[in-house]
Amino acid sequence: MSIEVVDKNITNEFSNGEIVFRITALSIPSEELPERNERNVHIVTSLEDYKKKLDSHLYTPLLFTCNLPTRLAYLYGCLNYNYNQPRTDTYTFWWREMYTDNWDIWFKVNPYSDADVG
Repeated sequence: MSIEVVDKNITNEFSNGEIVFRITALSIPSEELPERNERNVHIVTSLEDYKKKLDSHLYTPLLFTCNLPTRLAYLYGCLNYNYNQPRTDTYTFWWREMYTDNWDIWFKVNPYSDADVG
């Protein structure tokens, strides 16, 4: 999997409820969409929103063993849907402090091929 964490300190700040995040997706050019296309995927999300989503999700033990960026990427639909069929979008998780307007990159989920590590 290709999750590129830009700012490792943000995980603690999010866990303390000090920041919010949003997600954008950047499409890779293809025959259907010849130009790069960036769109909003999820609007501003708080710690409380995340906890509600996690609480309502079907319990999956492995979800609690991975780091927060991987867990968020999974919960918000940014990972592959089928084995070895990479998504065509790069998802960017942006963060900002509460009650501010300045967004910075927290981490990116790049298209990836699944690997069976045996």
